[in-house]
Amino acid sequence: MSKFFSRNKPLIKEFFSRSFGIIGVALLIFYIAMSIAAPIDAPNVLSNWISIDAWQDNPRAVPPVWYMQLINAPYFPTITLESTNHEDSNLTGLYQSVITITLSNTYQGLPTGFVFYITYEYSSQVLTTLTVVRPDNNNITLNVGNAISFPVTNKTISYTTRLTSDTPQLKEDIYKWLSSHKINLTGFPSSANIIIGHMLFSKLNQNILYRENAEPLQGIYKFVLYAFSFAPVSITDFKIIIDGNAYGIMGTDGNKRDVWAGLLWGAPIALMIGTLTSLFSLIIGLVYGVYSGYFGGRLDEILMRIVDVLISIPVLPLLILFLVYFGRASSIWIIIFLISIFGWMGIARVARSSALQIKGYPFIEASKVAGASNTWIIFRHIIPQLLPYAYASLALGVPAAILTEASLSFLGLGDPNLPTWGQILNHAQDISAVQFGYWWLWIPPGLLIAGISLAFVFIGHALDEVLNPRIRRL
Repeated sequence: MSKFFSRNKPLIKEFFSRSFGIIGVALLIFYIAMSIAAPIDAPNVLSNWISIDAWQDNPRAVPPVWYMQLINAPYFPTITLESTNHEDSNLTGLYQSVITITLSNTYQGLPTGFVFYITYEYSSQVLTTLTVVRPDNNNITLNVGNAISFPVTNKTISYTTRLTSDTPQLKEDIYKWLSSHKINLTGFPSSANIIIGHMLFSKLNQNILYRENAEPLQGIYKFVLYAFSFAPVSITDFKIIIDGNAYGIMGTDGNKRDVWAGLLWGAPIALMIGTLTSLFSLIIGLVYGVYSGYFGGRLDEILMRIVDVLISIPVLPLLILFLVYFGRASSIWIIIFLISIFGWMGIARVARSSALQIKGYPFIEASKVAGASNTWIIFRHIIPQLLPYAYASLALGVPAAILTEASLSFLGLGDPNLPTWGQILNHAQDISAVQFGYWWLWIPPGLLIAGISLAFVFIGHALDEVLNPRIRRL
């Protein structure tokens, strides 16, 4: 590696003397940094991207926290609270376990929902209640045990249950609580109409029924969970996830997925697609074109007519046709293969023209006299002469491959298992993100696609200027 840099030091210096080269490399470093950060910051995204259960605890289609702060809008971030500090006691044959979680609510906004995770150790029937101690002392008691189907057991087991704000039994408890405090429920004929995501944190007045009108209640909240049984019982873990109206660095999409994780993973996938596709196309085009130009004659005529036919075919409609045929089996490797086999014809033409010139050089004739085979001459003497062109062509081919994959994914023909930027744009289209103002679903992936394309275009043009003698003289 050190020999390579020392041998090419003048070319490297000339490359970085060009503003396009510096900008391109800086952009490329940014995307490489994203690629390194992806498995560190979001290690399980690739295996969970299309899994509904993996994202079920997130709020749906909410903006980033920083954006809500920037526009000075009332917000409540998504918060996870957890405690394992339980107190167990035996009240003359009635066993009790109590666990408490405290939250200091200083936010001006309201949450959109909540999730409770409760882990028990028990051996007999359990009665469970949750008391929400509010700052205004209008406390709420939820009979969460009525919403849990405990497995029947005659030995001590550990069991975890999940309850959400959409649980019908919890809605019924909230409905009764509102009714007991003289809230007019005329517009709510049953508890099924109640949406309670925000009600725990709202002031108790008539506005509490509608989230857009409800007034946030700030202060100290306590979530006190009780479990009772006639056999030993313990609440070993209690976790609350409060879904806010804002989430993380880049918000969530319509499937509750973390958009930031998807944007991060889009970088290594885009780099892989662009680099592999451009490399495969370059290899095919170089070998094909050099063989055609070197042997000439009838073979050259046939090979070039094949190129003329292929280059006249509109690639994108043909790719769409193939991917529609493959359907859900359209993995990223099929997409890379298809883009590669339709992206080498221009390279083949340039390689053929160069081979026609180089094969007449004296050192080629000397190699033939020395007994070198045609394959040896092609791979040892002709193709190495084309490497300066190949470097620039490789860089310039990457953005075309990335844009093609993004276009196919935007049309719903990409690999559904991967969080590519095109897939994020396709999802934004599906949920009408532009119409609803979900800018974080279409502006960031669009900018990232444009940025990575510009990076390789700038690098390719700078390489072309440095390595192509005719351009350097201009």
